[in-house]
Amino acid sequence: MTDPRVYTVVVGLASQDDCAVLLSLASVLHRRRIPVRQVELTPPAYGRRVFTATFTATDRQAATLEASLRNLIEVDDVVLVEAAEVHRSNHHPESRGADARTQHPSRGRRPADAPPG
Repeated sequence: MTDPRVYTVVVGLASQDDCAVLLSLASVLHRRRIPVRQVELTPPAYGRRVFTATFTATDRQAATLEASLRNLIEVDDVVLVEAAEVHRSNHHPESRGADARTQHPSRGRRPADAPPG
């Protein structure tokens, strides 16, 4: 078993039902016995919400959590990174590796009726 590390997971959500979605996400974290350090749920923008959680887990727990979150109906995207990578770059988790618009669930997508910009 590996030592626990600090991770951040960013989850793009399609649903606008705040209570049900938040309870589903909390349930996944609780069932996996993941000690959460910080959680944020953004206000709706372009028909999407973003849930971000920072937590402590082993590599295996983090991978299992990521897979469990991907299986939720309300979830569009999941990005999991070690929190140390976030702090090294002084940016959001999407700054790791590829173009930010392809990494972060809330970027690079806009409904056809949304204003350009």
